[in-house]
Amino acid sequence: MDKPFLDAVNEGGLVADGAMGTALYERGIFVNRNFDEVCLNQPELVYQIHRENLLAGSHILETNTYGANRIRLAKSGLGEKTESINQKAVEVALRAADGAAYVCGSIGPTGLNPSQLRRVEDEVFCAYAEQARILAEAGSHALVIETFSHPDELRLAIRGARSVSDLPIIAQVKVTDEGAISDGTEPRDLAQEMKDWGADVVGA
Repeated sequence: MDKPFLDAVNEGGLVADGAMGTALYERGIFVNRNFDEVCLNQPELVYQIHRENLLAGSHILETNTYGANRIRLAKSGLGEKTESINQKAVEVALRAADGAAYVCGSIGPTGLNPSQLRRVEDEVFCAYAEQARILAEAGSHALVIETFSHPDELRLAIRGARSVSDLPIIAQVKVTDEGAISDGTEPRDLAQEMKDWGADVVGA
């Protein structure tokens, strides 16, 4: 793209891609497999999905790294592949974009519940900082921290990412069908907090 990411956001009209996990599932990658590792063992499948999104009109391609933080990967025995998975995912997305779309490094939750998070906050912070650093160094144009149900974990993710990168950060919280946050935080208040933690773009 021919302008900085946040300039394009401010002008408006950007269309993001669809759900990578859904697209992989539709192509035979079932839930007994790790979706992020597909970047390593079937990179051309991920590439094809990115290309289809691009040709459908997407201005933003998100890397196939939603679950690629070290804590979540370790649950599948893939913790030692954290760097290679994230690097490959950015490489594939950039190749698919071919300069015609922004590539955003996708960062999702660890899967830990709130009580587990409180016991390992430092570890979680470091895991998010690590993933953000890899995604940034690999060439992402921005980071998207997405679909977080718990504000405390969202805070760790944003602050972890901001501690290692100056890239624009999109932060998105998951809300209920009624538009509420899981712990009762007012959405407007959380949006301001997200900005204070270091996010440039906030949403749900």
